[in-house]
Amino acid sequence: MLGDRAQRREVLDAVVTRLGQGAPGSRFAYNNTGYDLRDLFIGSEGILGVVTRAALRVFPAPAERQVALCALPSFGQVTAFLRMARASLGGELTAFEVMWNAYYRLIVERVKGVAGPLPTHHPFYVLLEASGSDPERIHADLEKLLETAMDGGLILDATLSTSNASAAAIWRIRDSSVELGRTFSYTARIGFDVSLAVDRMEDYAGAVTSRIKQIDDQAFAVILGHVGDGNVHFNVYQPEAMDGAAFLAEAESLSAAIHDLALELDGSFSAEHGIGQLRRPEMRRYKSEVELDLMRRIKRALDPLDLMNPGKVV
Repeated sequence: MLGDRAQRREVLDAVVTRLGQGAPGSRFAYNNTGYDLRDLFIGSEGILGVVTRAALRVFPAPAERQVALCALPSFGQVTAFLRMARASLGGELTAFEVMWNAYYRLIVERVKGVAGPLPTHHPFYVLLEASGSDPERIHADLEKLLETAMDGGLILDATLSTSNASAAAIWRIRDSSVELGRTFSYTARIGFDVSLAVDRMEDYAGAVTSRIKQIDDQAFAVILGHVGDGNVHFNVYQPEAMDGAAFLAEAESLSAAIHDLALELDGSFSAEHGIGQLRRPEMRRYKSEVELDLMRRIKRALDPLDLMNPGKVV
C-alpha cells in the first residue's frame, strides 16, 4: 500500500496521464506504450477514481433509420435470421433484439399506449434496425432481407416502419419492461442480466424456466435480449405475496439457480448491469480468489483510503 500523500499524488498523476493516452486531453487513438489504464476503469463502477474529462471521437448521426418487427417460429430461425441479417446488411445492422412470446404478449396486452403490429401468438419476435447515410439503399436492403427471409421460412410475418413515429412505436414495445412490471398488483419482480453464446440461449431459457418452477411453481419469467451481443434479460415474477424474509430467501435461491446455469453454459452472471452491492455475493461465488485478490490489490493501489464509491464491487 502506498504510504504517504506524495506517493499517492504521483500515482494519481501517472494514472491521469495514462488515461489521457499520453498528455491529458490527447486525441490520438493509439499509444502502445504499456498498460492501458483507461480500460482498467471500464467496469470498475467508480471504485478506482473519477473521470473528470474525456476526448471523444464523434461521427455524424445516420441520415436514415429503418426498423422492422418480425415474428419467427423457433429460436433456430432467430439465429439463422441473425446470420442472414449480418451478411446482408453488414455495418448497416444497428440492432437485433429478440423477445420471447410471453414478453411481447404481456407488453401488448397490459401496457397502455403500446400497440402490437403483429399477432401475439408467435413463439419469438425480433426487432431489427438498419441505419445509414443512404435512405433509399437502406430501405431497399431491408426490404430485400425481409423478402428473402420470408421466402426461406425464417420469418412468419413482418412489419416495416414507415416514419420516425412508427419506428419509435416498435421500439417502445422492446423498451417497456419497467412499465410492464408496474401493471401487476404484486411487486415481487427480480431482474437478471446474463451473457451467453447465442447458440446456448435456447437451452438456457428452457432449463432456467424449469429451475424457476422447481423453486416456486407460481413464479414465471419473461425473457428478452440483445441476441446480437449475447445478452439475455430475465424478469422473474412471484405472484403470491411474501413477507420480507421469505422473499429474500426465495430471491437468493432464484439467483443461484439462474446464475449457476449461466456459468455451467460458459456464460457470465452480469452482462451489462454491473455488480454494485447486489451482486457482490455472486462475485465471491463465481470469481476465483486469485481474481478477487488482484482486484483488491488494484483498488488499494489507486484508492488506499477507500474514498471512491466505497462498498461497491469488491
